Amino acid sequence: MAVTYTAQQVLAKVEQICACSVVEGMQYLNEAHVYIQSQLHLVPDQTYLFTLTAGTQEYALPDGVIAIWDASYWSGGYVQGGTNFKPLKATNVDTLFEDYGPNWDLRPNSQPWCYYERGGNVGFYPNPDTTNAQVRIVYTPASVLTPTSTLPTNIPSCEAWVWFVAEKIMARQDFQKAMAFREKFEFEMERLRKYILGRTGRDRSRISFRIKRIRRA
Repeated sequence: MAVTYTAQQVLAKVEQICACSVVEGMQYLNEAHVYIQSQLHLVPDQTYLFTLTAGTQEYALPDGVIAIWDASYWSGGYVQGGTNFKPLKATNVDTLFEDYGPNWDLRPNSQPWCYYERGGNVGFYPNPDTTNAQVRIVYTPASVLTPTSTLPTNIPSCEAWVWFVAEKIMARQDFQKAMAFREKFEFEMERLRKYILGRTGRDRSRISFRIKRIRRA
């Protein structure tokens, strides 16, 4: 059964494992929160529309985008409930370089079929060939936790957040224990994935694990 957890409750669990200050704990807890939400579809989506300019490949992302889950190209502009769109495939600059060579971004303008992220921007490939076409993205927004903040409400456990913070704290003290905590974190992440996929099968909510935007240090 899903339960609501506060940041204070998470830190209390961490303190049972290793000592930490509230300031340090909240810093690592926010790192955990960003990372976990970048991997799992836990909170309601937000959407954003980019109006394209022919020949302009990259556009600034709105503030606080943790994970892009979907993107679609609308040659005639976005219409709510419309069907005249083309889904865009997620890719990255390394893949484009490998597939199309060092001048991949100089390909003649055409209708985009994929998107990538780089330096706070989202790019479309090939370069758009039509001005005023639009791309609609669906994304997870960032949120900053305070001690009284709550974690997403559709989770059965807060242990993934606990072990992430514990690993970060212990990394400066005992490498072996830190690695053991990482294993516990990965185990809890897998439990969350399975729980969310099971819940999705019941309530038919959309979910995706396609984009891995943030890598762990």
